[in-house]
Amino acid sequence: GHRWSAATFENCRVIRTQVTSTANSAGGLSGYSSVDTTFTDCTVEDAAVTGASFAGGLIGNPTAGDFSFERCRVAGSEVTGVNIAGGMAGYNWGGKVSFEDCEAENLTVCSTGSAAGGLMGSKGGGSVHFTGCKVGQDSETGITITGTSPAGGLVGYTFSGCTSTFARCTVGGSGSAGKITIKGTFAGGLAGSESGGATFDDCHVVSAEVNGSDTAG
Repeated sequence: GHRWSAATFENCRVIRTQVTSTANSAGGLSGYSSVDTTFTDCTVEDAAVTGASFAGGLIGNPTAGDFSFERCRVAGSEVTGVNIAGGMAGYNWGGKVSFEDCEAENLTVCSTGSAAGGLMGSKGGGSVHFTGCKVGQDSETGITITGTSPAGGLVGYTFSGCTSTFARCTVGGSGSAGKITIKGTFAGGLAGSESGGATFDDCHVVSAEVNGSDTAG
């Protein structure tokens, strides 16, 4: 649904659920929110989330506010967005978004029209921060992230002056089971395309196949 007032989601679980929006955004817990929202210890397992616009495992379009994701997990799920798709969050404009100690495993994220990211699809303006996050480290079947433009292990695309920080994050795991595949016009192990300035501290990309039709890194 649509959040109009500040909200906190704590210890929420979405299991074996299918969420589909044929007209707008879709998320496991919330489709759209324009106010400050916090997700703490929330889990999405064996779910399928499809949005006609933006899609995210937890929230499709967390726009215009500040959003915090703490110790959240998405596993065994598929997230598909016609516009933008992210394992936890689809798209945010202008606010501060932070992911702390979040995990994604056995996951497929696909954008059929734009950017895709393991945790977040796209972020414009403001800032986005990833601390202690793991994508694919404990996967049994691996992770696939596909975007028709940028695609990244943590975030697909940041733009319009969005500043990004990446600290103590790991993308990919050991062996073929933990393999992560990232495909897009611009593809990166951590970020597909970044244009606002980023800092990286103690991050690792392991057993990753990164394919960019234009640029890869």
